[in-house]
Amino acid sequence: MIKQLVFIGMYLISMLGRAGQMPQANSTSPGELSINATIESIGVVAPYTGDDNQNSAASLRYRPSGSASWLAGHELYVDRSARQWRGSVVSLSPGVAYDIEVQFSDPDGVSPSSKTGMINTRPDYPDVGSGGTVRYVPDNGNLQTVINAASPGDTIRIRAGIYYTSVVLSENNSGTPGHYLTIEADPGAQVALDGSDPAINNPGIDNWHNYQGNIYYTDLTWGDKTCYSGGSLPNYIGEQRNGDSVRFLVYNHGSSEWNQFLAAPPGKAFYSCDSVHTLGRLYVTTYEGDDPDNHEIQVSRYSTALLLTGADYVRVRNLEIRYYSQYSLYLRKPYGVPGATGADNNIIEGNTFHGSKYGVFVGHWDEPASSNNLIQDNAFYERGYKDNGWNWQAQYSYAWAGGVAVIWAQPGNVVRRNHFNGGSDAIEVQFQSHDTDVYDNLIEDYMDDGIEVDNEPSYNIRVWRNTIRDCMDGVSNQDWFRGTSTNAGPIYVFRNLIIGGRDPQGRVDSDGLVYSSEFAFKVGSTVNDLGAGRVYFYHNTISLPDSPLNGNGIQDAGGIYFSGIVSRNNLWAVTRKVFQLSLPNTTAGHSMDCDNLHNPGSTKDNDFIKWSNTGGPLGNGVYQELASFRSYTGQELHGISNNLTRFNPDFTLQVGSPEIDFGCVITGFNDRAPWDYKDEKPDIGAFEFTGVLPLVYLPDILR
Repeated sequence: MIKQLVFIGMYLISMLGRAGQMPQANSTSPGELSINATIESIGVVAPYTGDDNQNSAASLRYRPSGSASWLAGHELYVDRSARQWRGSVVSLSPGVAYDIEVQFSDPDGVSPSSKTGMINTRPDYPDVGSGGTVRYVPDNGNLQTVINAASPGDTIRIRAGIYYTSVVLSENNSGTPGHYLTIEADPGAQVALDGSDPAINNPGIDNWHNYQGNIYYTDLTWGDKTCYSGGSLPNYIGEQRNGDSVRFLVYNHGSSEWNQFLAAPPGKAFYSCDSVHTLGRLYVTTYEGDDPDNHEIQVSRYSTALLLTGADYVRVRNLEIRYYSQYSLYLRKPYGVPGATGADNNIIEGNTFHGSKYGVFVGHWDEPASSNNLIQDNAFYERGYKDNGWNWQAQYSYAWAGGVAVIWAQPGNVVRRNHFNGGSDAIEVQFQSHDTDVYDNLIEDYMDDGIEVDNEPSYNIRVWRNTIRDCMDGVSNQDWFRGTSTNAGPIYVFRNLIIGGRDPQGRVDSDGLVYSSEFAFKVGSTVNDLGAGRVYFYHNTISLPDSPLNGNGIQDAGGIYFSGIVSRNNLWAVTRKVFQLSLPNTTAGHSMDCDNLHNPGSTKDNDFIKWSNTGGPLGNGVYQELASFRSYTGQELHGISNNLTRFNPDFTLQVGSPEIDFGCVITGFNDRAPWDYKDEKPDIGAFEFTGVLPLVYLPDILR
């Protein structure tokens, strides 16, 4: 009996111990907030431990420091695997201190119940200083010499002309806060930094020799002698036509591409990076098939124009930068220096970029670096592409060109008010580049994506008020779980205008297909077991009325998929399907509501919505009208399907449009300035109806 009592006592003590552990494992212990600010946004990460039963909740509020009143923030996204709540505050005032508070709750207990922090948004334009020495190129030496002699606060002015050069700015060439080092064109001067070989692009010199037919060659002493998967130097080759360089298709990955080069149309080049076709030899066929000595041929000798390797507080402005194999500007950390930081707090503005693989590249492959850089008011363009009739695969493999890339970057980078025209992708934000803002950009005529938020992008990336016109895809969200990083989302895509359809010039590619806008938003399609992710599509206006092939709204177009799309107050005026999500896994975890879903089809075809490959009235995931989609899926309970939208030429709404007063209230996105709604409810689409006629109507009114 005594032994039994002892055993029972020991059992009860053991159970009490376990019972005492359960609340500790299920209760929530918040950690310190991680807060990052840009000019108009703040990103918050609120970590916690415990909560093994995953039933905690959290909310965010904020206020200008010193204010008595708090403002409710947008919902936070919870990443249960990482034990983090994450989210952003948008449309803030520049240069203002804000208090941030995250409040936690948990039925199993939470301590402390809130965490707070304070941060300043950055000023709209930093204090760059004045009063430093003004140094001139070439008066005081070549550009690299003058850079090496300069001090923080100095201004380097480049006289009018073309400079065939490549320079490096290290940490020793940095400016300081309030004393930026400025590199700029002399006021009123046209200055070009040029990465091509001037000897080759001189028609007065006999550089080229006939190989066979319309193929000519020249030997490069400086070209790569090894083949690289990303392409070998030279990577840009073009021909001067009608006052500008038009890109060639470039085959520079090895002898295996020789037959593809032979089969390609005129306007092509093959660089022999191995010995099969004479090592170091460049073969070209001009657009007219004649002797290249009759033309200026641009061949990129240098990889980079300005390499900022750990250089901070540098301002580069009002330059033309062209014909570099890899990067016109590259902002990264120095290689092989333990503990080195990236290139931070730099300003790239008012420049023109063309003829490079990337115009501006911010980041450091595999090691996040470079933060708080401002890229604004620049022009990026390329020539060739649709005008040449290249199909998608040709330009992607042999003429790839991007505008701005923020890849493996640190937080705080801002890309705004730039104009992009022609090429492959305009803007890319990828690989752990959290707290990046992309807004107020005009993007036109790209053969792939207007904006990419792809490839493990991370969180608190905000894309708003951009105009994307005549690109194959508006905004891409693919491959969020392609590797080991699973911290995908939230991403915010709001108040953008995505317009297009059939190419307005009627251009046709080599396959006989008319170029067109195929999707507003791309997402992945491969099953993902690594995490959920979250993207918010809010208040976007989509007009793709006449795409010959697809013209869909949200398209599962490939890549590792994520669940967690939230769509609110979007205006979907598309050619075919508003949602093309064709597999069971690609419809999981989404919330669609308060949108206007134009129905381009009829009750007899498969247009309108594809939602999985099962279910619905037809059993195959096809929905031909909104009522059945709502009934079977529970989506779009407050949405409408009304095709009678009346657009002004700038895609604002006219009187009588069905979107007026039919949206949902979204905390932090349409209930306060500058996007507070005006009447009973918010309007659907990118623009709140004001009743004011655009100035384009003024001549009609006067008549």
